[in-house]
Amino acid sequence: MIERLNALKQALVSLQLSPHQVLLVSDAQETGKEPHSIGANIFLCASGQAVPFACGVETANKGLTVIVETDCRGACSKDFLNAANRNHNITVLVHQDKQEALDPVSAAITARAGFVARGCASRTDQLADLIAQGIKHNGFSLIEIIHAESDHPISDLPEDYDPTNWGKAEEISRQKATIHIGTIYLNEDKRIIKDDSLVGQEVDRSALMNIINTYG
Repeated sequence: MIERLNALKQALVSLQLSPHQVLLVSDAQETGKEPHSIGANIFLCASGQAVPFACGVETANKGLTVIVETDCRGACSKDFLNAANRNHNITVLVHQDKQEALDPVSAAITARAGFVARGCASRTDQLADLIAQGIKHNGFSLIEIIHAESDHPISDLPEDYDPTNWGKAEEISRQKATIHIGTIYLNEDKRIIKDDSLVGQEVDRSALMNIINTYG
């Protein structure tokens, strides 16, 4: 757990993000009070609620860097897939402590998410770089973090691997004999649903009063 926390801190420092610029949303029970160690804005949700909450915040305030910590169940929910399809500009960190039937990496690639990667908690520098890349990506990003020792060997992606090849990414994500880490899929052509932040916009008070009076 300390390794993944250090990797996240290292990524935020490398991007020169101040604590007030970051919101960390978590519904992963195994993280406990870890988010409090970051020093940024935090919000702890009930299980499965972090992704939709983060999407709402990101829609309202585009100036915040919104990061989600969740587990496999939260990452494979319909809210997760909706966020990937709509390309909300959030970074989702999925904690994988054991081999699960649910596969968030494959789910994100199937949804043609903008940035999909897998890292290993024990490789702090590499994981920090993947998290930083995910945050910098303009759109939805997912990084699966493997913690426990796997029954299968862990290997870096081949040097000639092309993450923009959707078919190859699908194939790599479903391989079980070897778990590949690195940037598995990159889709920079996916459009952002909306660039304007709701925070700071002028309010049409007369229109608002008309709505209030209508439902009076």
